[in-house]
Formats: sequence, C-alpha cells, structure tokens
Amino acid sequence: MKKLKQTILHKKFGNCFSTCIASLFDLKIEDVPNFCAHDDWWKKLQDWLRPQNLAFIELPTNKGVMPPLPILQDGMLCLAVGTGPRGCLHAVIIKYKTDGVKHWFDLEHDPHPSDAGIFTTDFIGWFIVVDPSKPIRGLI
Repeated sequence: MKKLKQTILHKKFGNCFSTCIASLFDLKIEDVPNFCAHDDWWKKLQDWLRPQNLAFIELPTNKGVMPPLPILQDGMLCLAVGTGPRGCLHAVIIKYKTDGVKHWFDLEHDPHPSDAGIFTTDFIGWFIVVDPSKPIRGLI
C-alpha cells in the first residue's frame, strides 16, 4: 500500500475517502473519482467497483464498537469513517487486529496532511469480490 495524502481539503467535498481507496489499491489519486462530492456517492462507488468484480460493504458501529465479524481476518485493511479533529466526517485506513479473544482496529493511514486520525468511528467498510469464480480486474 502506498500512503497517499489527499489533494482536496474541504469539509464536505474533500477527497479523503477516494485517497484511501487509491492508497489501498496503489492507484494514482486522479484515477479514483471523488465519490463523496456527489449526493449519490454510494451508487457511484459501487458502479465504479463493479467492472473490477468488487463491491464495498460498510457497517455502522455501535458507539465505535464493532462486534466480531467472521469475515474480518487479522491484519485485514478496512476503511473507517468518523468525526475528525476538523469537526467533519473523515475517512482513514485501519487494520483489523485480533488475538482470538479480543479484537480491535489500529490506525494504518490517515490521508489528511495532519495525520490526526478520527475521534469517532461511525462506520467500518471493506471491499469484497462480487463473483469469486471471476478475476478481479483493473485495480490490482
């Protein structure tokens, strides 16, 4: 993973989420649309991922706590969205960790130049393969 820094610093239309995706897939920032600049960002994201045989799943947390999910494996990189120090939603890359009993997430990369992370974790998301019988195309 190459740890890129976002190029649009705006409370509502910044490209932190897209920069996280570019970082995870070793893409250039300009190759990933700024999905969050659109009201229908979720549909645009899924439409962009679909030709690659990928989809994105996002679940809300319960006050920052995510129950153990069998799909998450130790060391798996995920996206977390929550309130950052600038008072707006912000996306970062986190790493799922477990010792078999407890589980937690460590901050892996903050695309904002401040590297300040997020104060709350409201949503956690990850990428899945849509059809395991077909290859992932284009991104990796």
